[in-house]
Amino acid sequence: MSTILRLSELFARSDEALAATGILLTKKPFRLDATNVETLNTTQLDALLGALPLEWGITNLAEVIDTSTLHTIVHTQLTTWLHRRLGAAAPDDLPDERSVPETVRIASGAIHPIRALDRVIEEYRDYLRDEFHARDPGLKEALAQELATSGFLAQETFFQAHRPFKPGKRWRDLSLDGHLAGVMERRAVLHAYLHQSEVIEYLLGPNADPIVVTTGTGSGKTETFFLPAIQNAIDDAIRYKHPGLAAILVYSMNALANDQIERITVYLSDSGFSGTVDVRQYDRGTSQKERHELRRHPPHILLTNYMMLEYLLVRPVDRDNIFANQRCRFLVLDEVYTYRGTLGSSIALLVRRLTAHLGRAQQDWHQTVPPAERKHRFPDLIPISTSATIKSLAEGNLAPNEQFKLRDQAVQGFFRTLTGATPESIRVIGETLEKIHPPVEAYYSAHPGIVNAAQLEVSDASAVHQAFCALSDLPAQTPLVEATQHSRLIWDLNRLLFTTPLSPSQIVEHIGATVPERTTFAEKDVAAEVKAALTFGAALPDNTPGVLRLRAHRLIRGGWQFHRCLNPACGKLYPMGERQCHACGFRTAPLYLCRSCAADYLRFSGEDPKDPTVGVLTPSATPNEPAEWLLYEPQRFDLAADDAELDENDDAPENLGRRGTPKATSQMRGRPVEPDLFDPQTCLLSRDKQAYPLPATLAPARTHITPQGLPKQKAVDALITGVRAQTAHALELDQSAWGIDVLHVAELTTDEPRCSPCLADAPGRTIPAVTYAGFVAIRDNGPILDEEERFAVRNRVTGQTRFEPHGFYPQKQVPVALNATSAPISVADFALPDRRLAIYIDDAAFHVGINMRRDRAIRTRLRNGAPLWQVIELRAHDLRRGADMVQEMLDLSKE
Repeated sequence: MSTILRLSELFARSDEALAATGILLTKKPFRLDATNVETLNTTQLDALLGALPLEWGITNLAEVIDTSTLHTIVHTQLTTWLHRRLGAAAPDDLPDERSVPETVRIASGAIHPIRALDRVIEEYRDYLRDEFHARDPGLKEALAQELATSGFLAQETFFQAHRPFKPGKRWRDLSLDGHLAGVMERRAVLHAYLHQSEVIEYLLGPNADPIVVTTGTGSGKTETFFLPAIQNAIDDAIRYKHPGLAAILVYSMNALANDQIERITVYLSDSGFSGTVDVRQYDRGTSQKERHELRRHPPHILLTNYMMLEYLLVRPVDRDNIFANQRCRFLVLDEVYTYRGTLGSSIALLVRRLTAHLGRAQQDWHQTVPPAERKHRFPDLIPISTSATIKSLAEGNLAPNEQFKLRDQAVQGFFRTLTGATPESIRVIGETLEKIHPPVEAYYSAHPGIVNAAQLEVSDASAVHQAFCALSDLPAQTPLVEATQHSRLIWDLNRLLFTTPLSPSQIVEHIGATVPERTTFAEKDVAAEVKAALTFGAALPDNTPGVLRLRAHRLIRGGWQFHRCLNPACGKLYPMGERQCHACGFRTAPLYLCRSCAADYLRFSGEDPKDPTVGVLTPSATPNEPAEWLLYEPQRFDLAADDAELDENDDAPENLGRRGTPKATSQMRGRPVEPDLFDPQTCLLSRDKQAYPLPATLAPARTHITPQGLPKQKAVDALITGVRAQTAHALELDQSAWGIDVLHVAELTTDEPRCSPCLADAPGRTIPAVTYAGFVAIRDNGPILDEEERFAVRNRVTGQTRFEPHGFYPQKQVPVALNATSAPISVADFALPDRRLAIYIDDAAFHVGINMRRDRAIRTRLRNGAPLWQVIELRAHDLRRGADMVQEMLDLSKE
């Protein structure tokens, strides 16, 4: 037994005493007790641990330090010190409560919840602007005004504060194989959470019974059943060396199972048991060969979903072979809260059928065993379930212990119904959180509103330090930890946001009503103080006292369907498809835009498909109506030239005059196109020149004129892309690589394109997929330009027809890179590489939305490069400017 030596007593001695103790540590004559030590500095760590072997890691250190006595900050400092010694981190990166503030850094890969969410919303706003490519400046301005309206695009953010989970035993002190415990130490920290250690010990103990783990997001629920299942499989594989099920893991979705089997595989590989324990997945994607192998050699751990488990029990060939000679101890039902209603009833019956079949499954191997071994060879099935945190409806204002009791009873009743287990045998394990105690020295600043969060960068350590000193009315040189200790607002936010999600305005209202020091100040000053505390509190490193671990929730408007007021004097835009104008009372109509010229139209349904003047026109967005009409005002647009391009699918010979000049279309698809007069109030049309005030033209709907809207799924996709961008930004990934189907753009310049079948992009429109060196480039203008004539792509652009007649001779399809040594990140449609001038022709039919946002990121990098590129972005209608456009390019190329 090692002698215990208190680290706090060593610090009272000289540095020489620390150094002497460090030398003795290598011989392990004693263990250090770190009780009451809340922080270490670099000098102390160098003196105490400097003599340790270089190959020592945190696992070795646990042999000489009682890690159960380590404060969270001290554990982090020890880990960082070991990495720094190996060259993985600079000395200044060591967290130290008594160090100078400049050493504080936000962890790599951390996402600031407020700034990240704000950027996602801003990117979503940009996406809407890209989708809404109207030609009319008034329409663009209307959209801009709506998007700028507070609360229109997204509601206020609601914040929750997360408290750390209470630590439990060390992984090595649990009933786990040492190698498996070492994997967990390397992946996480030395200690499991309290609920993790309780569940693992219980399931691997002699008196295990059904158990339900109800803990919150990020609590490590997966490990609570993973590790017992893996450990049980390890023990079974070593004991019997014979195929047979030891655990079945049932998931509600294949995506979860796909992720989990990868994690189990990594755990087994890193612990050295990948060749010992067999893990398989069974779903609809399992091939016949794999199914045959499952029947011949049942795995130790089987991952599946409830539907495929049902098939295994129904098919005799599967039922008789996969479950033969089973030693199945654990049945895991992950995310059990999803099993409700009819699905819950089906799952309950499935569990009972499975239990019954396991009891009568074929057992023709090693049947005679000693009584002490029967619990291993013929174990009782133990159902395990995980769920999100559960709240009982009857809790009300009861005391915490009564609330926990009600929750446990509710969970036990549900799990009894689901699995058939007796309620008294079901154990419920919830989360236990660390308690937060505000320091007695904490107070409110006498100068709220002094910090402007918008003017400071959260990734800048000095900005975070500056903000907290100001929030605490302390001098600028005050250490950061001391400043946070004195900021009462930070501690109150931790307490307030833990119980209920609140928006900033609700926080301001609460503080103004309950904090005496804030009752006399203006609301805007308190709001500025709250915003600064939220912003910079979330930017603190995890080991800083008072750090705000925030979850941000925001409701965002989606499912856009633009309508416009019929009143010409109003013309208000309604992005959510409102049928009546709130400003003037007129009706609205669905807004359509031309993908080529961006002119706007309003869509109606008439009574006569041949004559729009018959009866009343009704605003309608219903597709494929026989009497659909598009109304536009010809005096607002120069549509004479546009009609020739727009009518390319129509065989109307009157589109061209005697000299080939375009003229207005009089008939399309056998239906008339005539100028009329329209009454916005009654929606009547007349050919009487004196009847109504508004000159208008009605024409049949055409495929290249599309409704201006944004389906919910596209809105969700845009938001997901924004979240991915913020994740990549935090992880310092190359965002420009996203969405590009060509893995290596350099291949585009060396390989001849080989055309594969066309891909449908929109009604009446196809775009070729061109393959280079085995890679597919889809929706990239460069490759398409080479094949445009074969596939009849609209708005054909070549150097000969567009640029060269005006004295401009750019190269075609040029790979562009940030500098001479870096790889290409894009392929410009045209370029003057020696002048670093790149030209992109973005056809409106397919180069909008996510595709445009992807390219915008690439082109921004080019514009900000060293040396920078001149980047010109053109749309189809820009090309009509001919010589003027070319002259602008020539001017740019001379700069």
